[in-house]
Amino acid sequence: MLGRRHDPRPTPSRCAGRSATCGRPEDVRLDAVEQIVQWTSSFYPTWDHAYAQQLLRQFDLPAKGKVKTLSKGQNTRLALLLALAHRPESSSSMIRRWAWTHRPQGVPAQRDHVAPGGGDDRVLLQHLLYEIEPVADRIAILDQGRIIKAAPTDELRDTVRRFVFRPKVAKELGRVPGVLDAVQQDGRWNVTVELMDTDTRAAWSASADGDIEEIGLNLDEIFEAYVIGNRGREVAPC
Repeated sequence: MLGRRHDPRPTPSRCAGRSATCGRPEDVRLDAVEQIVQWTSSFYPTWDHAYAQQLLRQFDLPAKGKVKTLSKGQNTRLALLLALAHRPESSSSMIRRWAWTHRPQGVPAQRDHVAPGGGDDRVLLQHLLYEIEPVADRIAILDQGRIIKAAPTDELRDTVRRFVFRPKVAKELGRVPGVLDAVQQDGRWNVTVELMDTDTRAAWSASADGDIEEIGLNLDEIFEAYVIGNRGREVAPC
């Protein structure tokens, strides 16, 4: 959600007496992380230096380290620091190839910075869904530039399910509402269904010849079902 943002462009009044920083003259060296942070702070009157130092420690960034030696993950965390340290009232930070520390326990610790309270929104553009699953509150799935599904993360996990069963009678799955994908193997169907609720679950259970197995899906599996699912059209009736 886009909102009001501070204009990052320096104005003459803000650059007065700052000829050594504003405009990035050739004689200003920005080799180290702390130099990049200090230089960026000159553009924002709301820059919070204490918060910037907190993020340096939280994101495990070497203040004296050379920017050119940072890993891809460190570069991404540095960009996130620069986007957050001026305490934007409302902003949309778009981050591609988002990478946290290699420690799995590092994700929850940094969630407060990605999706803080107080009305701030962050938009994460990511193809590694296992990285955003623990921190994203809402997911939008795009296919060829078009949003084909948007919902809270928990709602997606609760309402997109897979059933494995042997059907009682032949059924044209392509005509059944809510079918995202279906595979038939050894007389059993693997059917991925959206918009799951009590009535839908009961209807699928009633169509099974014997036991029916219900499986929860992760975001990668849900994404595949929406983007490349066959909608039941490629599964011949038993």
